[in-house]
Amino acid sequence: MAAEVQASFDPVSIGAQVKHVGKRYVTDVNDLIAAGYTTVDLDARFDLAFAGLDKTFFQLNVSNLFNERYFGNLSTGTSSASTTRYTFGAPRTVIGSVHFEF
Repeated sequence: MAAEVQASFDPVSIGAQVKHVGKRYVTDVNDLIAAGYTTVDLDARFDLAFAGLDKTFFQLNVSNLFNERYFGNLSTGTSSASTTRYTFGAPRTVIGSVHFEF
């Protein structure tokens, strides 16, 4: 399940996304279960047109805002005795960028 909200207050626009994944079975016989998780992402954009920089903006994105620990990928096996692999999901990540258009 996922939800997204966006709002714009010129020259700033902000957004938030929430994603929930329920528990997942790790084996074909459903004897191992990976816990569910919820992640929150934020983004903000600041338009620089007021400074004479048309089509230019600064953007900040934050993924996994609350640094949720979760398994992003699971490789299943036939039973708990078989080899299953878990991959950790991405930690909190902050990315800033400047967009220029000519």
